[in-house]
Amino acid sequence: DENTGNVLTLDDLLVPGYKDKLNAIAEKIFRKDYELGDQSLDEAGFWFENNKFALNENFMIDNGALQFLFNSYEVAPYAAGQQEVRITFTEIKDLIKKDGPLSYWFK
Repeated sequence: DENTGNVLTLDDLLVPGYKDKLNAIAEKIFRKDYELGDQSLDEAGFWFENNKFALNENFMIDNGALQFLFNSYEVAPYAAGQQEVRITFTEIKDLIKKDGPLSYWFK
């Protein structure tokens, strides 16, 4: 937070109960970006726990979006490099706290 210097978490930015919906939106984007179609994550070479997509807490706010980064070895082999998921605020408009740190986006 530029005003307080505190590290922001997703709980600071998004409404309570956001996790399942955010993960569902992110998985659609991830599957499209990495051209996975209906293939299971395991079959595609990804290492998500129980073969279920889940975002991590490694994100930044970037030009109207939340950008998530999976480091090498986190969800795929080192040779695959880092994976990213960019979720625009438009895609999660109903999940953003209207009185939170991202409230400027609604003005």
